[in-house]
Amino acid sequence: MSVTTGLVIVGVLAMVYGMGFAVLPMHHWPQEQRSRYTRWGSGLIGLAALALVVIPWFIRG
Repeated sequence: MSVTTGLVIVGVLAMVYGMGFAVLPMHHWPQEQRSRYTRWGSGLIGLAALALVVIPWFIRG
């Protein structure tokens, strides 16, 4: 997989995850659940970026 493809996948994943903030009624969630949703989502996007962009970048180079 190319780095560009990895960037597109991570971008789409981040966009879909961000749509959750627009669609889900988060004001009904307890603060702890909102915090967990945000942390796990950012961790998921970070791991995807590492696995699909950063590692292939160094392997290619």
